[in-house]
This record gives sequence, structure tokens and C-alpha cells, in this order.
Amino acid sequence: EGFTVDYALGNNSYCETCASLAFAKWNHRMFLLTGDGRYLDTMEKSMHNNVLSGLSLSGDRFFYPNKLESSGDTRPDWYTCACCPPHLANYVMSIGGYAYAHNDQALYVNLYMNGNAQIPLASNTVNLSVDTNYPWDGDIEITVTPTQAGSFPIYLRIPGWARNTPMPGNLYGYVNDSNEQVTIQVNGSPVEYDIVKGFAKMERVWNSGDTIVIVLPMPVRKVVAHPYVTADVGLVAIQRGPIVYCAEGIDNGGSVYDLIVNDELEFSATYEPGTLNGVVVLRSTSPTIELVP
Repeated sequence: EGFTVDYALGNNSYCETCASLAFAKWNHRMFLLTGDGRYLDTMEKSMHNNVLSGLSLSGDRFFYPNKLESSGDTRPDWYTCACCPPHLANYVMSIGGYAYAHNDQALYVNLYMNGNAQIPLASNTVNLSVDTNYPWDGDIEITVTPTQAGSFPIYLRIPGWARNTPMPGNLYGYVNDSNEQVTIQVNGSPVEYDIVKGFAKMERVWNSGDTIVIVLPMPVRKVVAHPYVTADVGLVAIQRGPIVYCAEGIDNGGSVYDLIVNDELEFSATYEPGTLNGVVVLRSTSPTIELVP
């Protein structure tokens, strides 16, 4: 709730939950204004890594601050200044409304999540059914069911993190580029696509039951900050898909301040349904490090 000089981004800043929610909502509004998927990249990163950390899995304890680095803070059950808990509850219940957008002629898939949507166009109504385990898995299947067969474009967001850009701008970058490519199939056949403003445009005559399969590769990536961010000099973040991972002392021998991650260190990714209600955990050996979302 304050401003200072450029690049003054300390890791113990409190990253208030309400501010994170406002940031996500502002980026969504900027997308609606411009049609630029970069704003959705920022919204998604904020949503998965900052907003949701403000709420416990039990749903009854909350963080006002969401520090990147702490010495073991715990969530209280309420705040005297109770702006964050209801704001967060409202946002969680409305997330489905951020997943899609449309105008009279086209529809946009902004976020990938299980569910169904009915989207009105000027001359058609389109039902979408999405089957995915995103953000833990990059395989997404979308079934398209228009009220009547017709030609219209579907814009599929191709996240910046899948195109060697962890965040819009030059504040953060991957240590190394990945050569893995995003693939798209329609009815089982690969299709070529161009990316315009962060979206792949799929325009054709759509029939009931047509399927789109998107594969977003999710290698484990190392992220570094701009050198002007002095608080992050010599530090690295670990990201997989849209998720930035956390090293907790309790999982790593009591302390994480002496962990060393070099360019050669590799992490394995394992989906563990019994951990935090089902998440992908990252592990390395030599040294042994365990990371959670």
C-alpha cells in the first residue's frame, strides 16, 4: 500500500490479499479493454500464487500479508480490518466468470479449468466442456457444442510461461529457454496456428461434438529477476506451468536459507493426490530439496 523507487521489490513485503485481488481484477479489465492476453498472464500468475495463498484449505483462516519470505507466519481466523476474507471469498466464487470472454462474433478461452460454459454469439450459442487437471497438467480437452453448425473463431490463450516468458516485461526471465512447443489438435488432427496477442485463433465450421486438445508442456524452469532487483541478486525461483514453488523449512531439514540451486540442478515433478488435496510436488537430489506450491 505504498510506492517507492523502481525495482525496490523486497521479498518480505506483505503483498496484501486485497491488493492482489485488485491487481488480478484490474488485469482482467485491461484484457477486456484491449484483447491482449498479456494481462491474463499476469492475472493468472497473481491468482494462483498470491490470491489463493490468502485462504487456508479449510476455508476458515486467512492471510492479510502474503510474504514471499517469512519466518513461519500462520493464518489467523479473522482480522479486525476484515476486508480480505470477504473479498477473497467473493473472488473464489466468481473465478468461472474470468475463464471465458466473448463478443458477438468470437469467444475466448482465458483460463483452463474443469467445467462447462454456455456462451452466446450473435447468431449461435456455444456450449464448451473442458476436461483438464490444469495447473498440475498441461493437457486440456475442450468439447465444442454449438446450437447449430456454424463458422466462428475460438481464441485459445497460449500462456506466456509456455512461450519462454514467465511474466510480461523484463522484470523476470527464465535461466534457459525451452524448445518444447505447444501443440493443438482438432478432432485428432494437428493444426498449425499463429499467436496474436497471446491467443491461438481457431476459426472453422464447428459441429456438435468437435474436440480441441491443447498440450502445454510443463518443464520445471528456473526464474531470475532483473539485476536491478537487488533483493533477488543470487537468488532463483522455481516455476512449473503457472505455479511458482515454495521451499518450506519443515520439508527441508528445518531451514531453507542455505539451499544451493545451480544451473545443473534438476527437479522431478510428481502429482501427489494426498498432499494439500492434490498437488504436484517438486524434488531434487544432490542436494535434496522438496518444493510445494
